[in-house]
Amino acid sequence: MTASVSVRNLSDKKNVRAIKKGFLFYRALNHPIRQSIIDLISEFGEMNVTNLQIRLRIDQAIVSQQLAILREAKVVKADRRGQFIYYKLNEKMIKESLDFSFNL
Repeated sequence: MTASVSVRNLSDKKNVRAIKKGFLFYRALNHPIRQSIIDLISEFGEMNVTNLQIRLRIDQAIVSQQLAILREAKVVKADRRGQFIYYKLNEKMIKESLDFSFNL
């Protein structure tokens, strides 16, 4: 087997969790609006829903739905400040997911 993770190791609970986490990560990335959100947050460091809505020129509800998927996959982190929630990339999770994928 050429991959560094053997079939036996795939059943290991830690690897199963990592695979599920990776699945959520890549599923979250597989959408043009979410990709645009990630690009904007990457460019500006952090953004709130209103900023994203203005830049993307789409309805606030759509932005919020897409951010919920990114949050569930832990691609972004939310930071509440007063009545606004600011989103930034979860660089640790992104690195872990990419590292795990490259080691398969």
